[in-house]
Amino acid sequence: MRYMLLWIVSSASLIAQGVEVEGTVTGVTLYRGQAMVTRSVELPDSTGALQLTVIGLPHGVLGDSVFAEAGDGVEVRAVRYRTRTVREEASDRARSLDEEIQSTRDALASNESSRGVVEKRVQYLDKLEGFVAPTAHGDLQKGALDAEALERLVLFGFKQREEARESLMTLQREARTLQEKLALLQRQRAELHQRSSNTVREAVIFLEKREPGQGVVSLNYMVKGCGWAPSYNLRALKDSGKLRVEYNALIQQTTGEDWENVELTLSTATPALSAAGPGLAPFSVALGPGPRQPQTRGQSAAKAYASIAQRQRDGNNGLLRAFNNADNFEAAWSVNVAANELQTLEIITGAEAFADAVRSAPAAGAGPSLAYPLGARVSLANRADTQMVRIVRAELASDFYHVATPVLTHHIYREGRAVNLSGYDLLAGSASVYLDGRFVGRAEMSSVAQGETFVIGLGADPRMRARREMVSKKSVVQGGNRVIDIKMRLEVENFHSEPISLRLLDRLPHTDRDRDLRVALGETSEDLSKDGLYVRTDRPLGILRWDLEVPASAIQQSAKVVTYGYSLEFDRSLALTSIGQEQGELREAFQQLLKERGVR
Repeated sequence: MRYMLLWIVSSASLIAQGVEVEGTVTGVTLYRGQAMVTRSVELPDSTGALQLTVIGLPHGVLGDSVFAEAGDGVEVRAVRYRTRTVREEASDRARSLDEEIQSTRDALASNESSRGVVEKRVQYLDKLEGFVAPTAHGDLQKGALDAEALERLVLFGFKQREEARESLMTLQREARTLQEKLALLQRQRAELHQRSSNTVREAVIFLEKREPGQGVVSLNYMVKGCGWAPSYNLRALKDSGKLRVEYNALIQQTTGEDWENVELTLSTATPALSAAGPGLAPFSVALGPGPRQPQTRGQSAAKAYASIAQRQRDGNNGLLRAFNNADNFEAAWSVNVAANELQTLEIITGAEAFADAVRSAPAAGAGPSLAYPLGARVSLANRADTQMVRIVRAELASDFYHVATPVLTHHIYREGRAVNLSGYDLLAGSASVYLDGRFVGRAEMSSVAQGETFVIGLGADPRMRARREMVSKKSVVQGGNRVIDIKMRLEVENFHSEPISLRLLDRLPHTDRDRDLRVALGETSEDLSKDGLYVRTDRPLGILRWDLEVPASAIQQSAKVVTYGYSLEFDRSLALTSIGQEQGELREAFQQLLKERGVR
């Protein structure tokens, strides 16, 4: 009873010192689909219990996410989120609209009455014609027809009908105008009525202020209706050997409140508002008919592992956002189910295949969780169109060159290779690419970590072209094997007035079964590239690369030419065929190779 009395006294004290404030939005952490907003609220000088009502929360607020923090000398006892419906008094505008609506209805009624008079007039003319026609016919048979009187009567009827028709058309147009006006007025009145009945969102903070003097409490809440995406401008400055990276954020902000002069942080993390972690459920298994190891192939194991691991990541993200016990349980259960399936896969799959599946799967974090605090304060209005803020602009030393792949295309493309020394991790996003101030196309940036090398395409060079042709082919049988010798010719033309650095690429047949097919590179007119990345990643796969300088105006007979030869040896009873690039393993291997090359 004593404790209950103390609580009643404390509650009465809180109510007695209730204060209603709006606070100021001072900080925003913007995630990909939500934001954490911080409002700073100044406290009065007095001490003791205080009930602080923060009004004017936006329509996008997530009620379960509201919490408060305070500094030394202030203790936050509880925070409650609530909504109230308030109705405003009738305004002068409402009364004016009501009067105008009534006036328009009266005008419509008058218009309808006038149309009724005109219609009766037409009916009278119809009756008059019904009387005149038989009478004139009888007079004509009797020889007593008065032609002049009949003419005046007929002309009178036509004139009256024409006037009635014009009057009716005018009244109908007037009725349409009045109906449109009435509909507009009624919509305006309905909107005014809706605005006069508002849902007010508030947070009530119960706190204890122990020390005199001013203090500050921070109210934090999540809002929906917002997000951001990376966007880049990549400006290659060839003469200076620099690549200017302009890293921007495209922001959507329709939360229902303006963010004026706030400290903005852009984040790729999943907002975590749940304090509870997932409980561990027992790993229940059962025995049933079937093969002892149903999944032994590496490709099927890798796909199964990647799918289950993604569901586990999704469950963990849901766990971070769980505000109540029911949501927490559902997320925890989904994480446990995925873990059960991963452990089952671990048991029934061959050890080597499972290890390969784990290595090939995306990292557990599914990408970096990064935060970009912007140095300057920004203002972002609540509006439908996209807004942009700059994260960073950096100039990176870059190596510019051309790439020719005549086995694929006669076009020669420009590329730039740079190391990300911007001090920021660059996230995946769209990019507009410029070369020496000229727009060359759009691209998509993959994520680039700090210190990582990346390659960007700078468009095709219309003043260069490449060709590939076979010079000779000779096939002989030696013992039980067939040997094919092939000589190739690669040609590059340069229509520029200056020399161009070029990477010329071609390829040999490649197989993992060296004992069945032996491939040997013969003489080449130019030495292959000594680049470490190429030697490590591409050369073992049969990719040929020459690093050349193509002279200025190397056209036709003066074009840059590279020749090479290679031989194939295999059992003469066999035939050489292409495996087919549609196979999944080759496709995935090609994607991984591009990543190793740094291609973005």
